[in-house]
Amino acid sequence: MQPKPPTRAEKALKLDYANTNDIWLTDQQTLRKLIGILGMLLPILLWTFVFAVSGRTSELPSISHYYYTRANGVFIIVVSLLAIFLIIYKRANRSSTSTCRLLRGFLRSHC
Repeated sequence: MQPKPPTRAEKALKLDYANTNDIWLTDQQTLRKLIGILGMLLPILLWTFVFAVSGRTSELPSISHYYYTRANGVFIIVVSLLAIFLIIYKRANRSSTSTCRLLRGFLRSHC
């Protein structure tokens, strides 16, 4: 059985499935892009979801207020993805243990 050629999404995200013991999404530039895109889309997604569900046209006073609307699922998923991406993100020229990276990602997502 021949391996499938990579899809356009796999090429764009630079996913490499050759090493099964490693995290597939390890290119730091791709992680930066995904974190930025998710961060910029979060308010737009939340407002669109609340508008579609309840018809509310004005934004809420704070992004945290969306947690208490029907858009809380979107809010939780995007914030959780941001936390996961920040946990696996490694800064260049920094050597840190996995415990330090885990703590740093946890603190970034909760503070």
